[in-house]
Amino acid sequence: SEDVDAGVDGSVSIADGGHVIQVTSDLGNGFSVKAGLENLNGSDYEDAGTFIGVMEYAGDGMSAHVTFASDGILAMDVQDWLVHAGFAGTFDNFKVVLAGAFDSNEYFNVLASASATFDMFTIAGSFEANSNDQWGVGASASAAVTDMVTLNVGGRYLEESGGNDIYEVAASVV
Repeated sequence: SEDVDAGVDGSVSIADGGHVIQVTSDLGNGFSVKAGLENLNGSDYEDAGTFIGVMEYAGDGMSAHVTFASDGILAMDVQDWLVHAGFAGTFDNFKVVLAGAFDSNEYFNVLASASATFDMFTIAGSFEANSNDQWGVGASASAAVTDMVTLNVGGRYLEESGGNDIYEVAASVV
C-alpha cells in the first residue's frame, strides 16, 4: 500500500494553520457552508492567506461535500488550488461511496465503491485511479455463517505507473 499515493493532494502543497478566520453557516434542510482564511500570519506574502471553502449536505441516507482550497489570496495571486468532492449514499441494502480530488498541477485521484448487504452476507467492489497512470480494482465478501462467526475474504489488484502489478489478498474469521 505504501507504493500507492496515500492522499488526495498529490502535487500541490498549500499552507494552512497559523492565524485563522472561519465562518460556518447552517442553511437548513441538511445544507451547510463553511469558509475560512488560514495562514494569515504566513511569512511568505505570496502564499499567505489560504482560502478554504466547504459545502456539505447530510440527510435522507446521503451525505456529500465539496471542498476547495487555494493559496495566495492576500496577494491576489493564486498559484496553487485543489478541490475534493465526496458522496456517500445508502439505498436500502446498497451503499455507494464516490470521491475525487483535483489540483492545479493537473493531478487527479478518484475512487468509487459499492456494497450490497443481504441476509447473511455482504459483497463489495471498488475502483481507483490517479493521474500517475495507476489504477486498481478490489472486491470483498463477508458471510455471517452463525450468530458468532463471520468469514471475510477480499482482494485487490493495482497496476502501478511503471507497469508493475500488485496483488493483495486477505481473509479472516471473526
